[in-house]
Parts: sequence; C-alpha cells; structure tokens
Amino acid sequence: MALSNKHRFINNTNSNGHVTFTGGDTAGRLFPGLAAAEQLRREFPDLTISFCGSGTRFEREHVFSAGFNYHGFPFRPRTKSLFGVWDYWKNQYRNIHLASEFVAKENVSAVVGLGGSFSLPLFRAAVQAGVHVALMDQNTVPGRATRRLSRSAELICVSFAVARERLRTNASVQVTGNPVRTHITHRKDPNARPPRLLITGGGLGVEELNKWVPRALYKVSRSLEHWQIVHQVGVYDIAETANLYKKFAIRADVVPFVDDLPRMLRETDLVVCHAGGTTLAELAFCGVPAVLLPASDSSGDHQRINARCFTSAGAAVTIDAASLSGRLDDELGARLLPILNDAKLRQSMSRSMSQLAYPHAAQDVAKAIGKLISSELPAQAA
Repeated sequence: MALSNKHRFINNTNSNGHVTFTGGDTAGRLFPGLAAAEQLRREFPDLTISFCGSGTRFEREHVFSAGFNYHGFPFRPRTKSLFGVWDYWKNQYRNIHLASEFVAKENVSAVVGLGGSFSLPLFRAAVQAGVHVALMDQNTVPGRATRRLSRSAELICVSFAVARERLRTNASVQVTGNPVRTHITHRKDPNARPPRLLITGGGLGVEELNKWVPRALYKVSRSLEHWQIVHQVGVYDIAETANLYKKFAIRADVVPFVDDLPRMLRETDLVVCHAGGTTLAELAFCGVPAVLLPASDSSGDHQRINARCFTSAGAAVTIDAASLSGRLDDELGARLLPILNDAKLRQSMSRSMSQLAYPHAAQDVAKAIGKLISSELPAQAA
C-alpha cells in the first residue's frame, strides 16, 4: 500500500532528527502542540518538525501558518453502529500501516501524541518501530487516548499535578503545565480602554453558551453600559445569536471564530467560557478572570475538575448547569453581576489567575523532548 501524498508537505532533510506531533484535531490539543513545536524549533533549529493528523482544513491552516510540515491520514470517525465500529477499526489498522511507512520514510526520531483517537495509529507505528514516544495532556483527567498509550510512552508531559495520579505507567511523568503560544503578551492597562467581556465556547457545547449568555446579559444590561462584548459563536449559530443580542438591545460583536484569541485576551477583563485545559492555560498566562460553565459531556468529567481547581484558587467562579434547579440565565446573571460591578474584585481574581500559570511550560516540554531524543541530535545541539 503506497503512502498517500494527500496534504503532504514534508522536508526530507532530517538527518539531524525528526519530531512529529500527532492528534491535534481540536484547538485545545493543536495549539499546545504548536507552542511546544515553536519552542523546540528555537532550541534545535536543525531539527525537522512536522505534524500529522486527519487532514482537516483547521489543522492544515494553523500548522502551515506556523511554518511546519504536515501530513494528513484518511481517518474516519467512529460511529455507534456495528458496521461503523468495524469500519472504524479497519480504518485504524490501515492508518497504522500508512503511519509505519511514514515513520520509516521520513526517519522519524520521536512521535509526540497530543491526545484524541487520531494520535493512535502514528503512536502505535512508532512503538513498533522502536522510535521514541511521548505524550502531552492538557487536563486534570488525562484523556482516553493518553491513558491507553501511557503504558508504551517514555515521556508524558501533564498540565496538572493531579493528572499524574491518574496514570498507570512507567514513563517519566513531568508536570510542565500546558504550553501557550509565545506571541501572547501580558495584558494592557485596563484603565486605558473600555472593559471587555469575551464569551467563547471552544469545541464542546458552544450551543449552550450561545443560547443562554445573551439572555443572562439582558438581565444585567444596566451593568454593561460601558462594556465591549465579543461573543465567539462557532460556525452554525451566528445569525441566531446575533438576533438574540439585537432583540435584547445589547451591542455585541458576534463572530464565528477569533483568529487570534490569545492576542484578544491581552485586552479582556472577564471571560465566560467552558473549562478546557488549553483555554484555562491561556487565561492563566494572561491573568484574565472567568465565569466557567464546564461542558457536561467532557471525557472523564475533566472540565468540572479543571474548573474546581481554578475556582478554589479564587481565579474563577463555576456554574454547573447540570445541577441547577432553575434557569441557567438567571444563575449566570446573578454570578456575573458582582464581578461586572467591582473592578477590585476583578483585579483580585486576575492576580489569583496569574498565580496558576506555567509561563515556562513550552520551554519545559521542549527541554524534555530534546532530552528524550538527545542521541539523535548533533553533539552541539544535544
């Protein structure tokens, strides 16, 4: 079976080592991988770095924009039907074969799994080939793919210390924090601009935020008179959400996607969002307080556990929509009101948020990967 050239952008000059990242099918997985890869490139400029994934436009655009090589495999999503399960596993085995060809042809020195089922074929091919294998995980509860692959890994970089207790592995487990893209800079002086409220759902359950947040803001609209509101809705609910704001006479910038979310955080004073590990890492790096609505369908309930860590530190407040007896918009409005009206409270939450940051996470992950493949690197780089 010939290796597919679809989405191929590979540089074969990898005699100085080749690290490939895999599994970045969501922003929460891909962006930490890109942050680590950018730091690895700075420390080892002769190292070949690539990304492998499902070939989605999202992945390709962000990887190419960062200047890295990319290869897409023909993944198929898993379905619940008997035929769908059979087709999924047949596709997985085919991709393991393609991944084995890729590892051999491109002289891969190490594979770094970012989580998700798309990381499985390349990771397993690397194990079979005796190539170095590492994992990165973004949450308090490691994902299913991380747990499944942890027993074969040599290195696992986790974002929370509590995640280490949930892994059964002989690998070196290092608490590095979650790498944040380096073009993020610290926030500008909030006194020099109008306060900004940002609503962003990320990849899970964004429809819930699009439905209830405008209604909650209507209930506290008097406190929003001088606030700028930006609401990232995803690709499907733009018109519906914009119409809600219009109906409630609230001025809001409703956008499908914020291309440079970290940069926007520089000038944001409060965020309403889910509690994914990468979002929280970016908030901590920038010191932005948050009202968190954990997605109820997150794997291992990791978003609720993530949120608990940030709430107990005084950096955020959490609303568990699944346990509410009343309406979500009533509860959200009630929790937002004191934060919107109290700049000193926001400043206190901001300081607490900043204390949860791992500002050197990318450097620590890059250092750990560099040590793992030190035998593959030129003497002066290692």
